[in-house]
Amino acid sequence: MYDPVIQALSGATDVQTDRASGGPQMFHIIVTDKVTSLSAAQAISAALFVR
Repeated sequence: MYDPVIQALSGATDVQTDRASGGPQMFHIIVTDKVTSLSAAQAISAALFVR
């Protein structure tokens, strides 16, 4: 749901420009959901390690 907003604010859409029109395009995968899950897993692992 927030993927378009995060891609636009992070500048990820500028990386994927359309060559014909020159306009920004979205990634076709849900990048933010994957990065969020990896960050959450890393934070949980770090918390368990410290504990």
